[in-house]
Amino acid sequence: DVGLRDLTIMSLGGQISRRQSLFSADGQLLLAPCGNNINLYGAATSERAGSLEGHTDEVTCLALNPRDTSQVYSGSRDGTLRLWDIASQTCVKVLAVREPVRAMVIHSALNIAYLSIEWRDGMSGRVICYRLDKGRAGATAMKLRAAGPLAMASPQSGLVATLDR
Repeated sequence: DVGLRDLTIMSLGGQISRRQSLFSADGQLLLAPCGNNINLYGAATSERAGSLEGHTDEVTCLALNPRDTSQVYSGSRDGTLRLWDIASQTCVKVLAVREPVRAMVIHSALNIAYLSIEWRDGMSGRVICYRLDKGRAGATAMKLRAAGPLAMASPQSGLVATLDR
């Protein structure tokens, strides 16, 4: 039984990223969190094709923007979400979460991100709804023992799951 945190993306025997990576919507690029950056690799060649730089702490999660799949959201331990244009490799928007982000899934119809965040210096966790259009969290939160991975049944579903050991 392998958890998301145990996955390692490998290329030609070398490690690309310990974090969950994703492919661009067209399948041409692999986007891989690497420290404070997101490295872009050619899917066919595994050669580095660029980097998205701007976070001030470790990038922990990625999700394609369901409203414009040429863009990707990143979450970081620096307490921000960033929206990136993949082709131009530029940051389009910075959203303040104010707590370290551990995981993210996006509800496409509601334009809401469900975020697993660290709380009280990592002593516990919360799952919050974050309004991407308004740049702020909703009023409710689910308490957890620790911030952990999230899963969504489908991008249109309201069902979000996490583990709380």
